[in-house]
Amino acid sequence: MEKDKREFGLLIETERKHGTIYITARLCARESGFDYPRGISNEPWDGKFTFDGLTLQGFISDYRHSDGKLHFIMQSASYLNVYSIEADRARKMARTLDKVTARIQADGASEPGELFLAMCRALKLSFTVGRSKRDSREFLWWDVPTGKRIFVNMIAEALDEANGKEAA
Repeated sequence: MEKDKREFGLLIETERKHGTIYITARLCARESGFDYPRGISNEPWDGKFTFDGLTLQGFISDYRHSDGKLHFIMQSASYLNVYSIEADRARKMARTLDKVTARIQADGASEPGELFLAMCRALKLSFTVGRSKRDSREFLWWDVPTGKRIFVNMIAEALDEANGKEAA
């Protein structure tokens, strides 16, 4: 990465809340000199879009389907944990979501991994990052295809855990 160049990507995380497991891919930045993902905080991208709070998230449903298993519910790209939004920023957020949605539709994306890739393509994201399982203070950096595979694997692991736990 060039000195002083800022790149954008997705921070992939697992979180337990509301009694279930959430898998989240949240927009973040990468800057030279930092070995951890950086926040975006109201920073516009290209002057027309905004990334702060943009998230792709899904969760394990507590509804048991006819196959007897719990399933993963993937939500559309949305802004989470964003406060105090002025009109100009709201327009940029809507424009950003429209851009992501248009790419999802153009790609025919419906599965979580496909949605992940479509969001990366729409916003020209260049990396993915996640916490090390050995040390949660350490971050591991990947290219977008590897990040997609890790995102999908995290969903599969969460489903296995939830369905195994329920069966026990």
